[in-house]
Amino acid sequence: MESLLLSIVEVVQELLRDTRGVMVGLAVIVVSILGLLAGRSLTRGFFNVAAPEGDPVQPGPDRNAENTVTLGHRIHPAETVNGKVAAIRWLLRAIGLAGLAVVGSLVALEHYGTEPILRWSLAKLEPKSGVRVTFEKASGGLLSGQFVLRQARAVRKNHPESNFDLRCSQVTARCSLWKLFTPDLAFDGLRIEQVSGTYQRSPGPKGPRPAGAPAEVPRTSRNVRIGELQVLEAAITYTDSTVEGAPVQIGLAIDSLDCAPVRASHAPFDLMFRSNAAGTIEGRPFLIQTTHSASGTKTEWRATGLPIALVRAYLEGPFRWLQSGECDVSIVQNMPHDRTLPVILETHLILRDIRPGVPADTKPAAAIALQLLMSKIKNFPKEKDVGFTIRLDPEKFDLTKTEDRAQLWKQFKAAAVAALLQAGPVNVEGLPDEANQKLDLTIDRAAQMIENIRIRRQARKAARAGKQAPPAPEPQP
Repeated sequence: MESLLLSIVEVVQELLRDTRGVMVGLAVIVVSILGLLAGRSLTRGFFNVAAPEGDPVQPGPDRNAENTVTLGHRIHPAETVNGKVAAIRWLLRAIGLAGLAVVGSLVALEHYGTEPILRWSLAKLEPKSGVRVTFEKASGGLLSGQFVLRQARAVRKNHPESNFDLRCSQVTARCSLWKLFTPDLAFDGLRIEQVSGTYQRSPGPKGPRPAGAPAEVPRTSRNVRIGELQVLEAAITYTDSTVEGAPVQIGLAIDSLDCAPVRASHAPFDLMFRSNAAGTIEGRPFLIQTTHSASGTKTEWRATGLPIALVRAYLEGPFRWLQSGECDVSIVQNMPHDRTLPVILETHLILRDIRPGVPADTKPAAAIALQLLMSKIKNFPKEKDVGFTIRLDPEKFDLTKTEDRAQLWKQFKAAAVAALLQAGPVNVEGLPDEANQKLDLTIDRAAQMIENIRIRRQARKAARAGKQAPPAPEPQP
């Protein structure tokens, strides 16, 4: 959803860049016409002042019109003034007719030219944005303050990070003509209805860019702002190939999503931490709720009955030993307005009807340690709360930045693994204290062994990608 919105914003930026000069020219013409029409009214009032009633003025020695002469010809003041007024009136009438022609052209363009102009502009922008946008019918324009696309389709292919093929019954973009001339371009709202299709997330570029892949779209300094983003009735098949192992396929349904505002520069942050949404994941309900107060902003993410396969794929580590069951997720984030205070995430993972099992590809050296750790999980009650709290140092985390959000996710996974390993005791009934101590030491070593395996796996991946490998862990006693 984040990359899709960013792609839409890129199309909007390019479209506005192409049409901005035309709009400025039309605005200058309209303003000039209004100014000249106002001048016409003032001119009429100046030259049509009635003379006061009274006795006619008799010509005297100083008022004889014949004494007003120039070299070569005689000037009659009344005829000169009347001639100037006639010329000015003729000019203003011509300008008025031109103004009516321009206004008529704008109205005709609003009703008959919106669709062909949008088709031409979107076709021209496809090589720049990498997104092909088509539609069956379009209406509206700048005079009405909105554009409406019906039966629209957005397609992106051969992109190293994400590709999609999405259709929607209607897209409505509300905008004000005057706001388009401000330093930060702004839309009053963007409403997308009845979305369906596929979205595929890829692990990112590896090696040279594939043939036919679109060039990277340069980010512009201008920030596009959408006053309110609304998504209604979306059903998307989401495939994620960034997880370890086989790709994950999720049936995502959104009943409604509302985010206000959405800024191009902070779109992922706004969608994750400032939105309200409701829908289902694999048929299980989820909810995102954001509330604002005088002290800060609270965002809640809740999901009920998620398949354990999703938890296993995204949290990794010991969660990969969970073969079946369900998980309820409850995350509450409190972000104070005072940036010197930490951001707090309180998380509860309610594991239900969990059944562990050693993965088939586990090496024998690690299998023994895993068996001991799984004994903890087997003794979980039918419903087990694995909870933890994360405090983010404001001097180290700025969640509007991509790298900081990635770091937050790494910290979240590490905290979830630690909470799972410490969630419950091993069944040690009847064992002496010395045996319990040895067992605790074995579990600690097993945990360290898992961490070593994870680091070595990362080192191999980094070596294949040509990146610097992370430092090797220090040996444990």
